[in-house]
Amino acid sequence: MSEFSDSYQLKSSTTTDGLSLLRRAGLDGYVFPAENGWVTILAEGPMFEPNNQLIESNVGVLLHYMYAEDYGWSVEVYQGPDLVTQHECEWEPRLNVVNKLDVEAADRVLGSALCSFDTARLRMLLDPEDLDQVAKLEPAKAFAEAVGLTHFEWLSFEYIYGDIERGQALPEGVIAVLERDA
Repeated sequence: MSEFSDSYQLKSSTTTDGLSLLRRAGLDGYVFPAENGWVTILAEGPMFEPNNQLIESNVGVLLHYMYAEDYGWSVEVYQGPDLVTQHECEWEPRLNVVNKLDVEAADRVLGSALCSFDTARLRMLLDPEDLDQVAKLEPAKAFAEAVGLTHFEWLSFEYIYGDIERGQALPEGVIAVLERDA
């Protein structure tokens, strides 16, 4: 099975900030404990599309991380409800960088995490030459780790919701927000 991940990452060291964002948006979802300066949020809504309710309710720095192993990856960076920059690289049907990340804009909002890469490596991650380079460098994972994300692989609202429907417990520390039942 191929990985499909779609998560929101709120720049915060307080889990309650993630809970507050979901509640302001009036959405069901799941919030992971704050770790490494980020709170992971899995919000209800269509996968791989911007969740406008969540984004419009955002008052901080929010990153939308998307990865589809067989198709590509993308990231959107928001400050409040405003899109700061985005990046999208697809490899199905062919390798194509649709939107290229503005590294300076991203670093202003996220901190200087991406500046830790030398120019050549950053170029290979954001504008790979071929699929072999994508497979070798794993640009989505490298980006996520560079900015400090810890919860981003194999994560989506659909995955966790499906696990719960099958009787599995939430991962340790994850809090469910069920706004429709409130």
